[in-house]
Amino acid sequence: MQEQEVIKILKNNLNFSDSSINKLKLFVESLINANQKHNFISKSTESDVWQRHILDSAQLVKFIDFKTGSVADFGSGAGFPGIVLAIFNTNKSYKVDLYEKSPVKRIFLQELVKKLDINANVFS
Repeated sequence: MQEQEVIKILKNNLNFSDSSINKLKLFVESLINANQKHNFISKSTESDVWQRHILDSAQLVKFIDFKTGSVADFGSGAGFPGIVLAIFNTNKSYKVDLYEKSPVKRIFLQELVKKLDINANVFS
């Protein structure tokens, strides 16, 4: 499944906004660039990142009530599913907490949170 097909599903079936789609595109671009040096995801899945990683993570929005509370992503790695959930979230009082032990991955996640202007915190 190609990027445009996944975007159609994200918008029509999962209610991702245009703004969220733009942030997902920036996330994917940042991930692919960082992956050249750090191998955050398997090289074999780079060409299928929209279906294999973005859509798989995005499907969780159907099961989360973003009105109150928070969600924790333990072992966040490259940001799946936590970054995708934070991109979807529009409630400023709802938090997405990303836990990652690897300093390299933590730095990547912190840079993403800032770059994407999303409501998430990164912890070790």
